[in-house]
Amino acid sequence: MPAATTTRRRSELPVRYVGCQGGDGPRVWVQDDRLRRPLHTDTTPAWGRRGPATAALARAILLDATDNPALVEARCRPFVHEVLATLPPDGFSLTRDEVLAWVEAHAAAPAAA
Repeated sequence: MPAATTTRRRSELPVRYVGCQGGDGPRVWVQDDRLRRPLHTDTTPAWGRRGPATAALARAILLDATDNPALVEARCRPFVHEVLATLPPDGFSLTRDEVLAWVEAHAAAPAAA
């Protein structure tokens, strides 16, 4: 699959996905130099482990970064195992460009079953 069809254009502003643990539970934000907004997931987000909440976060990050629902479903499980499950449980920061580089590196790999 050509990279142009798998990923959103690289952003002009550096975009980050930032996760933190707070008194009211884990939160994930999408932020750039001008704006910070919550990243919405189906459940309370989780990282630093595997499971349904981590998969929900993977879907949300991948969809925000690529705007490609088919790619999201095909790459969700590997993204959980290779990226989100390895993050420190107290917090993380990933750039959109890092997410897109991971997607591009896995574009030729067969989709997870």
